[in-house]
Amino acid sequence: MKTYNLAFKYRIYPNEIQANTINATFGCTRLVYNRFLAQRKELYETEKKSVTYNTVSTSNNIRVEGSYLKLPKLGLVRIKLHRQIPQNYIIKSATISQEPNGAYYVSLLTEFEKDIKEVIKKFLS
Repeated sequence: MKTYNLAFKYRIYPNEIQANTINATFGCTRLVYNRFLAQRKELYETEKKSVTYNTVSTSNNIRVEGSYLKLPKLGLVRIKLHRQIPQNYIIKSATISQEPNGAYYVSLLTEFEKDIKEVIKKFLS
């Protein structure tokens, strides 16, 4: 079995308090991203080393509950679940984005195992 990732994107409908929290988080995220980017650039310029940062660990605190998405710090957010996530897929992270028209979306990164069989091509002469 091999592990694969697949993302699902859905429209979400946060209430006013949740939207305010999301918008505040966008600002904090930009600050943190820019600080880590500056550190990465400095490390590369001084030591020619490259590092990546990855803190993906959901511990099942991101999950779909009916027509809602359970998110840390936001609680239950209404979601338009136009396609189901298979039961054997594990949600690894959630990324919220906002379109210029004000619509919010969430991209759920999932992980799953699948046994892929190698296809052998036979050539006829």
